[in-house]
Amino acid sequence: MTPPGCLAPACAGSAKKRLRVRACLAALLIVGFLAGDAAAGEFSADLLQRGPQGMMSHGRMYVSGDRMRNEMLDGGRRLVRIRDVGLGREWVLFPAEYAYMEVPISQGNPVGQNPCSGLRGATCEKLGDDEISGRPVTLFAVEVDVNGQTMRSQYWIDSERGIALRERTPDGTTTQWRLYAVDRVEGRYVEKWQVTTERRGEPPVMTFRWIDPELEIPVREELPGGFVRELRQIRVGPQPDHLFTVPLGYRRYAGQGAPGFGTP
Repeated sequence: MTPPGCLAPACAGSAKKRLRVRACLAALLIVGFLAGDAAAGEFSADLLQRGPQGMMSHGRMYVSGDRMRNEMLDGGRRLVRIRDVGLGREWVLFPAEYAYMEVPISQGNPVGQNPCSGLRGATCEKLGDDEISGRPVTLFAVEVDVNGQTMRSQYWIDSERGIALRERTPDGTTTQWRLYAVDRVEGRYVEKWQVTTERRGEPPVMTFRWIDPELEIPVREELPGGFVRELRQIRVGPQPDHLFTVPLGYRRYAGQGAPGFGTP
């Protein structure tokens, strides 16, 4: 079974190609836990990911507002990924080679504003206000032109947290969040949400996410297939600015694949 976050087309191809992109995919897996979530506070934590056969990966995470740093080991190789939403930039560092790659990212959207901001070719229409699991939401219709065809989706955005508590995509797939319980994780009060995705002709797929209301991020996820991702040893407090910048002496890598993995 393909782990959550692994992009099947990117993983395909020759063995050499897979080896060259292995570092990048590993970084994507570890940071995918927080993709799309904008943390409001400052903290550090250990990030663990477990699979159904007992496989496990470890990482270290640092968050300061809309800046995030992830450190991990992949096959004995240390990787660092830094994301700065405010600057619209992401860097993948390869400390052993004193090299890094830089890629642009969406700068995101302030909570409560048009969710199409920063999305090319997309238009949004606010349809009204609603409520899901006691949370105020704003309903938006989003239209995107794809190869001359207009694709229309709907998103119910949490008015305070800026996350989509319900989605309906052009193919009829719906994703619904439901507040399941109040729980404790790492000594912190959290909200346990059940996330259900329904596709036509397929049984519903359910995952669980434990959201920390103070940090406004998931601190634990249970995914289909027995995959679990969670934060441990959470320490709230200011994080040094130098953690979120590329160190001096690193060269920018602009070629194909990851440095140090050879050529095809």
